[in-house]
Amino acid sequence: MEGSLQRLGVNGFDMVWVHDVAQDLHGDDWLGKLEEARSGAFRVLTRLRNEGVITAWGLGVNLTELSERQ
Repeated sequence: MEGSLQRLGVNGFDMVWVHDVAQDLHGDDWLGKLEEARSGAFRVLTRLRNEGVITAWGLGVNLTELSERQ
């Protein structure tokens, strides 16, 4: 994250998206990808939000099933 902030010359990000962890991209492996995101990216992004590095984070998906599981 620090490298991205420096490269862009900013102190933080307004919004960060986790993309493409749904069934339409990963088929039968999508639940594994969701769990990977939950245990990794979701936790890190929540910490960064709490630290004020990002304002918010969300999901960028084409199917609603993923969002409904949250």
